[in-house]
Amino acid sequence: MLFERLYLIQLSTVHDFCKLNDGAYFIKYSKILVYDDPTKITSTTINNTCAKNISSLMYFEVRNDQNTGLNKNFNFYNLFKINYNIQKTALIKIIFVRTNGFNLEHSNSSVFDPRLRQFKACVSFPESLIYFYYKNKIIESCSDIKDLNLVSFFNIISFEEVTFERYRKIKKICPYIFKNINFRILYVYPMFDTFYLKNIIVFEKVPYDIQINATITELSLQYLVKFKLNEYSLNINLFKELRSLNLIGNIETIQGNFLNNFKNLRQINFDGQNFRRTAHNTKLKWIYDLNPNFKIDSKNISQLALNLRNVIKISVIFNSPSYVNSDSNENFIHLDKAFPDVDFCLYKDFPFDNLIIMAFDTYHLDRVTNLHVTCSVVWLVHPAVLFTALYETPIKDPYLAEQLLKSHMNAYETCNFPMRIALCSLNQTLTKIKHQTTLDLFFYTFFLLEAFNFFLIPLSCLFGLILNGLTFYLITKLDSNKNHKIDKQFYYMKMNAIFNLLICLIELMRPLYIWSFLSGNGIWHNVLVQYIKIIFNEFLYNLLKFLSSSSYILFSSIRCSLVGQEHFFLDKLMNYNPKKLLYKMILIGFFLNLIKLFSFEINYFDPFFDYPSPKSYNYVVENNIKGAILISSLNLLCDFVNYILFIILHLILDIILIFKLRDTLKRRKEKFPEMSMTKSDEFQYKSLGMVILNTSFNFFLRLPGMIEFLFWNRRFINFVYKKTGYLAKIYFFVGGLSVSYVIHNLVVLSTFFYLVSLSLNFLMMYSFNNIFKKTFKKIFQKELSKNEASSSKQSELHN
Repeated sequence: MLFERLYLIQLSTVHDFCKLNDGAYFIKYSKILVYDDPTKITSTTINNTCAKNISSLMYFEVRNDQNTGLNKNFNFYNLFKINYNIQKTALIKIIFVRTNGFNLEHSNSSVFDPRLRQFKACVSFPESLIYFYYKNKIIESCSDIKDLNLVSFFNIISFEEVTFERYRKIKKICPYIFKNINFRILYVYPMFDTFYLKNIIVFEKVPYDIQINATITELSLQYLVKFKLNEYSLNINLFKELRSLNLIGNIETIQGNFLNNFKNLRQINFDGQNFRRTAHNTKLKWIYDLNPNFKIDSKNISQLALNLRNVIKISVIFNSPSYVNSDSNENFIHLDKAFPDVDFCLYKDFPFDNLIIMAFDTYHLDRVTNLHVTCSVVWLVHPAVLFTALYETPIKDPYLAEQLLKSHMNAYETCNFPMRIALCSLNQTLTKIKHQTTLDLFFYTFFLLEAFNFFLIPLSCLFGLILNGLTFYLITKLDSNKNHKIDKQFYYMKMNAIFNLLICLIELMRPLYIWSFLSGNGIWHNVLVQYIKIIFNEFLYNLLKFLSSSSYILFSSIRCSLVGQEHFFLDKLMNYNPKKLLYKMILIGFFLNLIKLFSFEINYFDPFFDYPSPKSYNYVVENNIKGAILISSLNLLCDFVNYILFIILHLILDIILIFKLRDTLKRRKEKFPEMSMTKSDEFQYKSLGMVILNTSFNFFLRLPGMIEFLFWNRRFINFVYKKTGYLAKIYFFVGGLSVSYVIHNLVVLSTFFYLVSLSLNFLMMYSFNNIFKKTFKKIFQKELSKNEASSSKQSELHN
C-alpha cells in the first residue's frame, strides 16, 4: 500500500523555473526573475518562450556568483524596461544576494542617467559585505577619497527603499562614499553591540561644514541591542535631510544635544516593548535638547496651530507583528506597562512647550472609548488631546469634540497632577525594570544558539568520538571466555559504538548547513551542501539514530537475561543470530527513515523558502493536501519511533533490569541470611546503583527529544489542531514559540543532550562490566609499562 502511494511524493512545483539565457532564470511560483551575474543583465531579452509566459513579477534577484562588487555600470535601465513591459509600473524591486561590496570610481561629471528619472527602485542586500573599494583597495579612511568626485552604484539613480539585512564584516564607513545619493528610506538591521556579537555601523567623523549633498528622508534601525546613538552611529553630514527616525530595540545611550543637529527631523518612532528601558537608560535628557529655539505655551491651542510644521512627534508603537503572542494574538507589552505611574516623575518636566508631543498607536486621540490608561499616559497625551478636541475635531463633529474633552479632563483631574509633581521631589529613585521583552529573548537565544551550534555540540561530538572509539577498541580486545550471551552482549555494544561514532561524525558537519545569525556561512544555500544535508543530516542521521537505539535495546535485553531466572520473552531473543537480527534492524530502519530522502527538495534560487525546503510545506503552498498529509504522516511516524518510542523502550528495559537485580539480591539474602556480603554481592549492589544512575541520566538527557519531535512536525500538528479544534493545543503553542526563537534553542539543547548521552555507554560499561573494566586496565597498564621502559632505555643511552 505504501509503494502504491509513493507516486504522491514527487517534486512540488514551487521551485519550478525556466531558463531565459545563460545565468538568467524565472521562478514560476514565486514570480522571481533571477540573475547569476550582474553583468549578464545587459544581454537579457524577453523574446524567448520562457519570458513570454511571465505575466507578473514579485521582484528581481541578482546573485553575485562572480564575487565582484557592484558599481556604476549596473544596468538598471534594462531591468526597468523588463519590469515595465511585464507589470506596467515604474516601481522595481531588486534583491542583491550576498553582494561582495561596492566599487567606487572618480568622475568629473555626473553619471545620473536621465532615462531613469521616472522610475523608482527598492533594493535589498541580505547577507552582504558592506565594503567599499576604490581602485581595488578597501577605503580605510576618508583621507583616501577626500578630494574625489566619486560615483557608485548608489548615486546613479534615486532609490525608494534601501535595505541592509544581516550584513557582514563591516568596517568603519566614510560618509564621503555617499555623496549625491537620494534614498527615501534606509533600513538597517540587526545592530548588536554586545560582548559576543558586534555588528554595528560606525561612521568616520568628518567636519560638520563638509557638504555631502546626500538626501535620506527616513532611517529605520531595527533589532537594536545595547545600541548607542551618537555622531558615530548617525553621521550628521550624511543624514542632514533626515525627517523621520525609527529606533526599534534596546537603546543604551543617546548622545546629549545630538539630535538637535538634525534640523529637518520631525518624527522619532520607538517600539513599545523597549521604550521604557530606553527612557530609564537615558533619563530622557535628549528630549530636552530638541527644538531649543522654540518656546510656546503648549496649552494655548492657537500658538500650537501656528507652529504645527515645527512640531517634533515622538511615537511609541505597540502594534508590531514581531511583538504579538502567536497563540493569543495579543501584544506582549501594553501601554499601561510601558508607562506605569511609578515612572511619572520621569516625564513630569516633559518639554511640551518646545513643540514636542507624544503619541501612541494604541491610544486614539479622537476616540472617547480609549481603554483605561495610567496617569503617566494621561499626562503625556494631554496637549495632543486638547489640540484634537479644541482645534481639529470640532470642525468634523462638535458633539464628539465635547465628549472627548469631557472624558479627558475627568481623567486629568482624577490623577491630581499637582500632588504627583510635589511627591516627585520626595522620591526621585526610578523603579527597577523587571519585565523581559521579545528582544531580550532574541539576545539570549541567539547567544545560546551560537554557543551550542559552534562550540558545545562540536565539543560533545569530539567526546563522543573518543569514548565510543575507545569502547569499540576495548571490545575488540576483550576475552569473554566463549560465553555466548556475553559475546552477543558485547557484539551489540560494539555495533552501538560504531553507530554512535558515525552520528558524531555527521554532527561535526553541522557548520556546513547551519548559519550564524548575523551573517551565514556563505555556503549553506549551495546545491551540493543541500544534498549533503538531505543525505547525511536528514536520512543517515535518523537511520543511525534508529540503529543506535535498536542496538542498545538488544544489548539491554541480553543484559536483563543475564540477571535472575525469569526472562520472559528475552530467552527467545537470545536464540537469534545477532548479525542476522542486526541486518533486519538495518532493513527496517532503512525503510522507516527512507521518507527523509523524500521530505526535502533542492532550493536553487528562492529566498522565501529554506535551503533545502521541506516538501510538505511546499505541497501546502501549491494546495497538494494529499501529498502533504502523506509525507507529514510518514515523517510523524519516523520521528515518533526515533524520539519517543525508543525512549519508552529504553526506560522499560532498564526498569526491568533494576527490578531483576533487586529481586536477585533479595532472594540471596533470604536464602542465606547469616552469610556476610561477598564481593559478588557488593558488585551486584554497585551494579544496581549504576543502572539506576545510568537510567536516570539517559532518560533525562533524551527526554528533550520530544521537543524535537514537536518542532519538526509542528506544521502537521498545527494542521491537525486546526482541523479538529481540540487536539494538541499544547503542540501548537510549542510551535508558536518559534516566533521568539525559544524553540530553536530547545531543539539544539535536545541535540546536545542526545550527543552527551552517546558518551555515557563507555562510563556505564566501565562501571557495570568487570570484563570491560579489566581489559581497559590491562591494555593501558601495558601501554604505561611500554612508555616507562622506553623512557628508561633512552635515559640509559643518554648516560
